[in-house]
Amino acid sequence: MNNKTDIIAKFINTAYGVDYTDRYMCPAEIYNYIFEENKQSYVWQSKQRYEMDLTEGSIYHLKARVGNRLLGGRGLSINEVEIIGQMNIDNKIIRLTQ
Repeated sequence: MNNKTDIIAKFINTAYGVDYTDRYMCPAEIYNYIFEENKQSYVWQSKQRYEMDLTEGSIYHLKARVGNRLLGGRGLSINEVEIIGQMNIDNKIIRLTQ
C-alpha cells in the first residue's frame, strides 16, 4: 500500500545540526530540508545529505509520507521523500530527475 502524498512546494532552505523533533532542539548530525506550500511548512530530516543540489526559491514535486506536526509549530514532518522533479512555472520549464 502506497501512502505517499504528492506535494508541490517551494524549497526554502537547508539547515544542518538541529533536530526539529527534539523539544529542546538539541544539536544533532542531521540535515533539514524545508519546503513550503500555501503557508504550510514541510521539514524533511535526513542523516544523509541529499545528493542533488536543491535551489532555494525553486518549486519541486515531491512524493512523501506526511508525519506529525513538529514541536513549536515548525511545520509537518515528512519522510521517505522522493523528489520527482524541479518545476519552473514562470518559464514553463519542467525538469524531471530520474
